[in-house]
Amino acid sequence: MQFNPTDGYTGLIQECERICLLGLTGISSDTVQLKNFTARMNMALDRFYTLALTHDSQWQFDDTNYTDLPIGTGDLVSGQQDYSFASDVLTVEKVMIKDSSGDWQELDKVDINEPGAKNLWTLATGNSGTPTQYDKFANSIFLDPIPNYSSTGGLKVVFKRNASKFVYTDTTKEPGIPSLFHPYLARVASLPYLIEHNMDALTSLNTLILQDEQAIKDYMGKRNKDDRQQMKANVENTR
Repeated sequence: MQFNPTDGYTGLIQECERICLLGLTGISSDTVQLKNFTARMNMALDRFYTLALTHDSQWQFDDTNYTDLPIGTGDLVSGQQDYSFASDVLTVEKVMIKDSSGDWQELDKVDINEPGAKNLWTLATGNSGTPTQYDKFANSIFLDPIPNYSSTGGLKVVFKRNASKFVYTDTTKEPGIPSLFHPYLARVASLPYLIEHNMDALTSLNTLILQDEQAIKDYMGKRNKDDRQQMKANVENTR
């Protein structure tokens, strides 16, 4: 479904108008209402992403509106331990560096909260070489050892990112999520309006949203159907 197409019938905003009993132009012709519902549509996208990214199993989910892959590339700088990444990164999946020979190496993740883990924030300056592990803090990663060489484009971060959001002037833009869940966005965006106006459809809409969210979890968790399933023999315990 497009966000707010000019045909007046098929878009997400028009679905919100139907749910909220606002007529076919009750949102699209009212700039204040359109801005309100645009904000709520983006909140609905956030809600979808919270579900999708926690249930996407082995097939990583990403917004189809993006024209690039969720992989950030930067320069590895001799003597520099910490590197920042974009604020729209939600989760770091993998960190790779080029070693001094120009070959890509995947780094091991460290969590300083684990018992016995090394604190990468307080490494001695003499601890340098080819990085083998990393830790995360806020929107930065810390490398260990501190690189003792520079490499242009020698740092890659594979990540999960937030949705491509709507602006109120959008018309034909579609959400970058599976189309069968487009109505879910309109329902979630309409929910606050029904609450604010104590409308009778509130209970029914909330039931539909809960059904949608279970379907999202089921769908995202089973997308990797092309993975080979291994059969394991049952071993009988005779003791």
